[in-house]
Amino acid sequence: MPNAQSRGRAWPFAIAGILLAGIASNAAFVVLASSDPAAAVEPDYYRKAVAWDEEMAQEKRNIALGWSAHAALYPGAQGTVGRLELTLADSLGQPLTGATIQALVMHNARAAAVQTVALRDEGAGHYTARVRADRPGLWEIRLSVERDTQRFTARERIQVVPPT
Repeated sequence: MPNAQSRGRAWPFAIAGILLAGIASNAAFVVLASSDPAAAVEPDYYRKAVAWDEEMAQEKRNIALGWSAHAALYPGAQGTVGRLELTLADSLGQPLTGATIQALVMHNARAAAVQTVALRDEGAGHYTARVRADRPGLWEIRLSVERDTQRFTARERIQVVPPT
């Protein structure tokens, strides 16, 4: 049977055990939260916030240019590569060729898995790229188009249905 003196020394170990249990459970929650593929943080958020005026100026340049971009995303079967197609036109609706186009492609439910692709000019204002798009649902496409000294940006959300 423990005596009173040994019982009096046990309470620091009990407190340490409770603190260690709290630390372990918090560490488990951090690992669980950071491993969720649906959780995403906007990259370079602070830089984008600081450059807000520049983004608004680009929006005005987009309007002044009058260019239009229409994207379509064709998914591949599970585990295969899909295709991003883009039609680019000038302010008169004429095909815009010779542009250099970068696209950020992400599924809304897996926004941490961002793909950056360069689109290839197929002629007549038609551009294509291969993307990993084997998940149906809502996708976001962020475009950066450069031609000569002009720059155009656009965002498009596309609902993708599974291939049949």
